[in-house]
Amino acid sequence: MKFFKGLESQIKSEDGIEIEIPDKSNIEMVGKGGYSKVYTVEDVRTNPNGKFEHHTKFALKDYDLFPNISETLKGVVTLTTEAMLKYEYLKNCGVRVFPTCRISEDKTKLLITFANQKGWTLYDTKMFMNENLEKFSGIKNFGEFLNKVDENLKIINRSRIRLAFDVYYFFTRPTDDNFVEIDFVIADLDEIDIDRPEKRDMYFRDDFERHNQVVTKSAIENLLKAHKLRGNLSEDLYKEYMTELNNKFPI
Repeated sequence: MKFFKGLESQIKSEDGIEIEIPDKSNIEMVGKGGYSKVYTVEDVRTNPNGKFEHHTKFALKDYDLFPNISETLKGVVTLTTEAMLKYEYLKNCGVRVFPTCRISEDKTKLLITFANQKGWTLYDTKMFMNENLEKFSGIKNFGEFLNKVDENLKIINRSRIRLAFDVYYFFTRPTDDNFVEIDFVIADLDEIDIDRPEKRDMYFRDDFERHNQVVTKSAIENLLKAHKLRGNLSEDLYKEYMTELNNKFPI
């Protein structure tokens, strides 16, 4: 199946890559939402001299699976196209999103750069209590992380984007002293809203900037609570991080 970097490149038949999609029974499902299921797929390419293979992992987001949500192919195409348009808008605005997202030729699937690479582990707000998450003693770059989140939030607000509560995805990477570094992206864009003239009265009557701050602070607070419950954060360290969080995002 061929995937394209954007809707415009698909129309022009540019930047398309061919990915072999195995039968769903043979690939790992890593997530499930109200509109789609997410699988991991791997693209294997041999370099021109044939001496080695290059393996690239992607997340495959398949919208063509929920007849109770969209009973027609047209409905599925609409969902997938909307998600692709949101991704392109956020990326063009400078919001931290995954590096690449491609739409399938039939507009029913998205192929997204898979982030569990180079020592980083990715998890979303639904995976905080996953038993497979790594153990650690603290977050080495928490202050720097909050500054990055704050700068990203300013871009989101300037771009008049209204976040959904499940958009934050976090990365952790272990350091030599049993701490972790932490980072984030904005993902799972199905439920976000972008301020458009036809939607202004409906979606942006409330203080969307305050809403976005609540979403952001809640995601980080839930992250800290989960790791405190898992024993990754002492009571003192948890309170220290919560103080930093409250000072950065007062509500």
